[in-house]
Amino acid sequence: MGLAPDDRDHLVGIATRVVTRPSYQATLVSVLANRDSQRLDPDTPAPIQRFFAAAAPTLGRHVLLPTCPACQRDKVLTRRGADGRKMCLRCAERPNYGECSSCLRYKKIATTTEAAVFCSRCAGVQPAGEVCSQCHRTSGTTTQLDGQIVCLNCYPRRPQPCSSCSRVTKVASTILGGPHCQRCYNNVLRHARPCPGCGEAKILAFLAQDGAHVCATCAGLPARFACRQCGSEEHHYGRLCARCTLSDRALDILSDDEGVIGPELSLLRSYLESSDKPEQVIKWLHRGPHSDLLRAIGRGELPLSHETLATAPRDKGLIYLRDLLDQSGALPRTRPEMLRLEEWVARFVEQLPTNHAPIIGRYATWSILRKARREATKSDLTRGAVAHAKASLRGAATFLGWLNQRDLTVHSMTQLAVEQFGLSHSTTRWLPQFLTWSSRHEARHTVRLPSRQQGAPTVELDDKTHRAIISSLLVEAQIPLDARVGCLLVALFGQPATRVLRLEVDHVRFIEDDGIEVLFTDHPLVLPSAAAALVGEYLRSLPDGIRWLFPGRRPGSHRDVQFLVRHLAPINGTVSQLQNSARFKLAGAAPAKVLADMLGLTVATFEQYASLSSGSWGEYPALRAEQNRAEY
Repeated sequence: MGLAPDDRDHLVGIATRVVTRPSYQATLVSVLANRDSQRLDPDTPAPIQRFFAAAAPTLGRHVLLPTCPACQRDKVLTRRGADGRKMCLRCAERPNYGECSSCLRYKKIATTTEAAVFCSRCAGVQPAGEVCSQCHRTSGTTTQLDGQIVCLNCYPRRPQPCSSCSRVTKVASTILGGPHCQRCYNNVLRHARPCPGCGEAKILAFLAQDGAHVCATCAGLPARFACRQCGSEEHHYGRLCARCTLSDRALDILSDDEGVIGPELSLLRSYLESSDKPEQVIKWLHRGPHSDLLRAIGRGELPLSHETLATAPRDKGLIYLRDLLDQSGALPRTRPEMLRLEEWVARFVEQLPTNHAPIIGRYATWSILRKARREATKSDLTRGAVAHAKASLRGAATFLGWLNQRDLTVHSMTQLAVEQFGLSHSTTRWLPQFLTWSSRHEARHTVRLPSRQQGAPTVELDDKTHRAIISSLLVEAQIPLDARVGCLLVALFGQPATRVLRLEVDHVRFIEDDGIEVLFTDHPLVLPSAAAALVGEYLRSLPDGIRWLFPGRRPGSHRDVQFLVRHLAPINGTVSQLQNSARFKLAGAAPAKVLADMLGLTVATFEQYASLSSGSWGEYPALRAEQNRAEY
């Protein structure tokens, strides 16, 4: 047999203890005594086959298991088929499997009627059976637990070690040759990957003969995870994939009583179906706070217009719905940020005291909103501009309240009062604008806020710490990839975070030798090789047809600065620290004029950082001339 005498005697001893029937022992000993390679006969007793299956690591390929006539695999043959030939358990049980008439899944049939067949889970809805003491449903497959009848779903499963994560917990399913917990089972089903056998994106929950993870088709089994409508295994969501489920849900909500969707809502349906995360859209349609509003518009009970949306409760759900309708083309294009700012101003003025509301209302109309509308004619307002407008109005209202507590008004306030207010409040960004407006249109006063000279920028990170943060961004897998790329661009080029997050996909492109260049201005900037590899990985992960390099959760929007702030905190960094440190390093490496042209910043900005190092590139010619005079 090619085994050492000690190994042969050891196997014979084990076989004698395991195979207890004398006739089986004689057969096993004769097989072990044979020195020639051999394949077991299909009629070999099952205990002997199981022994050789377990002893395969020791015996190698000397003794082969019989070949199943159905699947053509070397396996233990324990059952006989309809033709009388022995086959493996899976192939013998295959005739007992079929498509359940209720859930449409390919499962073992538990109940058969004249018109339909049902699996064990769906058999509980049939009249025949017993009532489960736990869920109180009638089930055709029941058992007893502590003297009470329980169905198959309520019967407690014995905890087992998960073959994927090794956690001892309840088993959700047995796939890939072992039990899997619910989390690992969902991870396999929700992430379709290219099958090594056929190359298509499918659920790899089966094993090939060589042990590779393959799809059901390549394993010679029915495609149990395929969508019953389109046949796809991507975005698994039950008997139908998430895209088909989304299409049905959208049709149900957006159509009228005859099942017809209007032309405007058809655009919305197409936009929803094009989402790269249909599962989230399904959840929003099911639990969204304004699904009833969409349903009423689809049935024709309400017109699809901005006026209809204005009557709905104002919350984040309404903002999301308005963005969806705007981006899909279902509603005429508007300036959503400008529209939301106007609505916020109206609500804010209504909540003010009666003696302050007229002044703040006029200030908002003729100064804040007037400036915002002028900016909105070029493009929609940025979130920073909206936040500044709101902060200006809140500050003005706070200032009027502070004056009121001291029996002062805009007409009677003094220079001393304004300076006292400035000592206890942050007023630099908004109070001068309010005082200028009120002096021209309200009180004709001469009160002004003392100007404060802007100090030099502060560089808090040394070169070592700055490099350490960049290294963490390159390798830290716990931080989302888009956050790593955004913070990296700030740390390398000192760009404002808002400008980085407003980059479009077309502003970052591949060049030769797998390089990456970024366009902040008309001058492309080439990334270092390590950063280029990370940005290239991120570009390949983006779905097709998107505009923003860092797409936000709201339709048509990009990420907010707070997104970068949150993910920089674990590595002990802030956006301003990275920005100032990068500008300080760049200012010491190139003239301010060159940096300003390449990065889209002002010359004065880099001259400030150059002055921190006690010198600037503008002084270089004079210093060189002085050195030459000293030499001669």
